Amino acid sequence: MIKRILNNLLGNSNNSMKTHTIDDVREVVYNLIAQNQSTTTLDVKNELRRLGFQAFQDQVSQMVNAIVSQDNLSSRNNGKFNVHSFGADTNEVKHVYMELGQEFWEAKAEKRSITIYSGKIGTDGNQEQFEFYKNSLAIKELNRLMAEKTQQGFSQASDPRPPLEFRQKYGHLLGKTPVSCSIGYFNVTKKEQVANQLLTKNSGYTFTWNISLSRQNLTQVLSQPNWNTTTIKYDSAQLLGEKTLKKEASGVAFQTTQLEVDNAHIFQIELTFENGEKAVFNKFGMDMQKAVLPLVKQFIG
Repeated sequence: MIKRILNNLLGNSNNSMKTHTIDDVREVVYNLIAQNQSTTTLDVKNELRRLGFQAFQDQVSQMVNAIVSQDNLSSRNNGKFNVHSFGADTNEVKHVYMELGQEFWEAKAEKRSITIYSGKIGTDGNQEQFEFYKNSLAIKELNRLMAEKTQQGFSQASDPRPPLEFRQKYGHLLGKTPVSCSIGYFNVTKKEQVANQLLTKNSGYTFTWNISLSRQNLTQVLSQPNWNTTTIKYDSAQLLGEKTLKKEASGVAFQTTQLEVDNAHIFQIELTFENGEKAVFNKFGMDMQKAVLPLVKQFIG
């Protein structure tokens, strides 16, 4: 009689407990790793039960193993248990812009987050941000969202606005005109006369133009793949370093030093505005040829 009552009580208790899914298990796994740097199947089972789930060791173990495999988690045996942790992570950045009719959807996965912008084309739209435990999970989720948007009819397009990286950092400068522009170059070919020798050097330079005085010269620089200082002038230049490549006898004296510059060798562009604020772009943050140069042309006008 007592045994029957206990069985009934246990049965009623089990019936009142929730049934967990693999997503419930995944959430527990990640929370435990975030709190303790690692976890085991036993820890996961006990936490599920604490949260009100009906959890059994074999079933939880199967789900944890599936999660470890699917999410590329690290797993090692300590002689008694399999210990799971985040392990090595990726460091990928992924950005996508899609349109459907008059609507746009834009997302960027970076580090351990995804930032999403959506709304009517021509506006900034609404912003949402989601955090993840790993960069690889953020990238995986972005790929899933892209597939979902494609099924809805969205397709990738060219964003008519300035690059997202610029809007996030310097969006408040749009519509303003800079007072100066400085462009840093590597691999500048420098030719100069020293005594009776012609020296050819590989140099690094930063050239600066005052916009109000030298807009035309700067526009020429930005509009062609390469230029030289005999045909296009700059307002000031700073030598960053140089190395002599060749020395040869010359009977012709140079009146001035000649610099041959290739826009493919830009490493940084800096725009300075009236209030002293600067917008700085380097080749490691944005694509110089496809993103930065067109943007600078817009500012120069």
